[in-house]
Amino acid sequence: MSRLQNKDAPLSRSLKRGLLKYADSLIKFGNGKKKHTNQFTVAVSRISNYRGQEEREEAMMKAALLAIPGLLQEKLDNVFVSPGTESQNPVHIQTDAEDVIDSESFVLSADGETIATSHDLLSAAAMWVSSFYIFNLQYPSDLSKTLIFIQKVLLNIQDGDSTPRPIFTLINKLNIENASELR
Repeated sequence: MSRLQNKDAPLSRSLKRGLLKYADSLIKFGNGKKKHTNQFTVAVSRISNYRGQEEREEAMMKAALLAIPGLLQEKLDNVFVSPGTESQNPVHIQTDAEDVIDSESFVLSADGETIATSHDLLSAAAMWVSSFYIFNLQYPSDLSKTLIFIQKVLLNIQDGDSTPRPIFTLINKLNIENASELR
């Protein structure tokens, strides 16, 4: 259990590395979307509040993570469940605040049982992703593109399955954007 909760575990580090690599582009595309979640808007608005590079990068990674479901036409609310709300998915993260970004406690739940807790959004997300592997669960259909994107792009875990077209399209856009930023 402690490895699942460790914010410096290899999976958590890999997730942060992947988010940092694509943060600027994910945020840009998330902002360009006509309809994005309030959670994403709040996360983006807070980036400028941080002056230190480490805090700013952390804020950018959080905003980038919150952009992913919307960019793939999936609902962030199916991952992070606010107080008093029931989840449609058997594996989800219960927050202690309406806005994910304001939450100070994250509880990973599976079928109503508490699996692990975290006080950090990014480590909670890493726990959520790892729970599908640990418990050998299939990705829920309403979050499969988000989970496949995290697996294949951010974590660079290839499974031999073909990449669904919406994810492939987003990957191409991200790579084009990242290449143009290097020029």
